[in-house]
Amino acid sequence: KLHLVEYFIRRGATETASQFFDSVNQRLDHLFGLRYDFGKNDTEKHSLFLARLEQVSKQLKDEERLLIIVDGLDEIKSGDPMLSLLPKLLPERIQIIYGARPQRELRFTFYEQLDRERKTNFDLGGLSLPDIRAVLMEHVSKYEMQQPYVEAVLRISEGNPLYLKMLCRGLEQDIYKLNQVGMLPKGMDELYQAALLRLENENAGSVNFLMYLAAAKDFVSAELAASWMSIDTPTIKNRMLYACLEFLYENPLTDG
Repeated sequence: KLHLVEYFIRRGATETASQFFDSVNQRLDHLFGLRYDFGKNDTEKHSLFLARLEQVSKQLKDEERLLIIVDGLDEIKSGDPMLSLLPKLLPERIQIIYGARPQRELRFTFYEQLDRERKTNFDLGGLSLPDIRAVLMEHVSKYEMQQPYVEAVLRISEGNPLYLKMLCRGLEQDIYKLNQVGMLPKGMDELYQAALLRLENENAGSVNFLMYLAAAKDFVSAELAASWMSIDTPTIKNRMLYACLEFLYENPLTDG
């Protein structure tokens, strides 16, 4: 039985050691019925996190494992101690997967410090031709799909999973035509532009709303956004907000 705890580091949102320990410690307490304090500073939070891992290791049965996934090490806030506080040695039956974009600095300051006998490194590349074919088959008829089209998708996308995901959505919505190589978006910029255009056509003013949110870089209430845009608050709450949330939000544990 596998117990999973995941933490996704995002710059400006979940990028500090304090945020990491508060989130993961709470998840561990919920999963394993632990009753530890949360700590008042990074040092205390770190110590209590290690204590939790030791307790969990004792509770796990032989056929059980705890897997912690920490993705986005390259997004950690500059100057924050999270990197130095992440565990490098683990109790039995507990494993951690660390993920990050390739960075020379991370390799020498973090990865090389991990237990040499217990670490494994995977360099993830783009999707392969069979991968792309398999994903496309979930969205279009496998009997109609032609090999040159699949090869063109691989060549243009360079195996980018996000490109393929957005292309499949476009195929389902009849924005792009199967087997028409000339209609394939030339890159991510073109895909994003098409997606924004669809959003604006379906919900006028949504792109302007997104621009205000990006400029604010902080929480913006519907009332404040409505006053900035000179429109009524119900329009923001009942139409525009939901459209933008659907456009932006992606749950890493699901398809949407």
